[in-house]
Amino acid sequence: MRGSTSCSHKCPLAPPRRSTSIWRRPSVDTSASGSQAKAMRCAVSPAPTIRSISETSSRATRCTPVTGCIRKRPLIRIASSPCDIRAPTLPALHGAPCAAREDCSCMKSRLNLGNTDNCASQSLHRNITLRTSGSMACTERRRCFFMSMLPVYINGKFYSGGLNGVHRVADRLVREIDARLGMGSGAAVPPVTLLLPARHDGDWLPQLQNIEVRTLDEAPSQGWEQRRLPALAADGVLVNLANLAPLRHRRKITLIHDAQFLFPDSSYPLRQRLGYRLLTPRMARSSAAVLTVSHYSRRMLDVMGVSSAARTGVLYNGVDHVLEAEPDERALTELGLSPRGYTLMFGSAKAYKNNAVVFAAYAQGALAAVPLVVVGTTRGALAAQGLNAPEGTIFAGKCDDARLRALYAQARCLLCPSRTEGFGLPPLEAMLCGTPAVVAPAGALPEVCRDAALYADVDDPASWAQAITALDPASSLFARKVEEGRARALQFTWARAGGELLDTIMSLSEQPLRQAA
Repeated sequence: MRGSTSCSHKCPLAPPRRSTSIWRRPSVDTSASGSQAKAMRCAVSPAPTIRSISETSSRATRCTPVTGCIRKRPLIRIASSPCDIRAPTLPALHGAPCAAREDCSCMKSRLNLGNTDNCASQSLHRNITLRTSGSMACTERRRCFFMSMLPVYINGKFYSGGLNGVHRVADRLVREIDARLGMGSGAAVPPVTLLLPARHDGDWLPQLQNIEVRTLDEAPSQGWEQRRLPALAADGVLVNLANLAPLRHRRKITLIHDAQFLFPDSSYPLRQRLGYRLLTPRMARSSAAVLTVSHYSRRMLDVMGVSSAARTGVLYNGVDHVLEAEPDERALTELGLSPRGYTLMFGSAKAYKNNAVVFAAYAQGALAAVPLVVVGTTRGALAAQGLNAPEGTIFAGKCDDARLRALYAQARCLLCPSRTEGFGLPPLEAMLCGTPAVVAPAGALPEVCRDAALYADVDDPASWAQAITALDPASSLFARKVEEGRARALQFTWARAGGELLDTIMSLSEQPLRQAA
């Protein structure tokens, strides 16, 4: 029945129901005066109560306010994550044992606000008891959420390119994800598929045990990445580990290693810089998660308008891969080198790599007894770009991991004069092999090396000569930097990087689905 008097009673904690509840008028002598009737109405209002779900699970809950009307009770919203019930959602929630299943871990003995465990992956019941004020007690039965795992796809287009630094990092992260999927921790994991274009470099494609490898029938191209790849990964999470990602896919993770390609002195062609300037911000905005490899790179992506620092995560690289290869001692013999009798530098014609300052330091003649060994390029390639290495410089060319580890381990120091670096793998790799590093105080180098390295001015050849001279293998400074460097480098492991990346992937793959009542 519908009363003529408007109902002023509030029931903010009343649980939702598919049918309305009837609010009955108590029996009151209508012949009494107004003040007497009001006192009699207050007298019949019951005290605050707590009613368990077992009392009301099979019938409608009835409350007794002072006037009669039919009210729709407001919906109590359940938090979106499993068993995450917060104070603003249920402000009067008290202890509620989980009675439906004995093995439910979502509530131990009582449900404590702000301190709840995740419920089991299967559908579990729980009882929620609400304490109300005034004249009513309202309870409702709720089901927990369980997690559905979306499939995961990895963009393998980088396997069709050459083996550069970015591709090495991406390959290593794929290997770590594969290894962690095979650890058998008992937790639910989504299916993971590596999507490869028709042409890829099989020489360095890893043998994966827990990731499905799917080779497609199209050649690698921007069209394949921007059009075909989003359709293939439309039902899941797409992981992009080598700077580029399709714009049309929204549930994706994009790892942008640095912002070097946006700097005028980066040696990238103007057309390529303009293309990246247009594409990269849109790619970042369309990503569910954006990652980069250092806090410096995070700031640069923010400054350059690619991705705001607030929505960009940091995923440090690992460096322990350098210990996996046995050192090839023939490298020293073939190059005529003696242990701790040379310095090592990665050669590059790119302006920001700043090889010129080291060449200028050696041109002064004070370091003639400690030859410079350049890896990764040739004298002719540098000369073609206007970089003339001084006499006595030894060029080792491209080195495999075994030769590189041997050169790392026996060098007097590694030189890294870059004006900017998104991370800086070589100094940490050398440190892990027991060799000190002399670096420029620029880019991410101070962030990753900290006090474990020596620093030389980016534009002062004399400071580089002085640092090399100070690192005499017989000095206490050399011994101290060897120990400090190794301790610092040990903090950067691929197991940690792979675990953090997999956590990010899982957070996007997990989708809460609510069971029907």
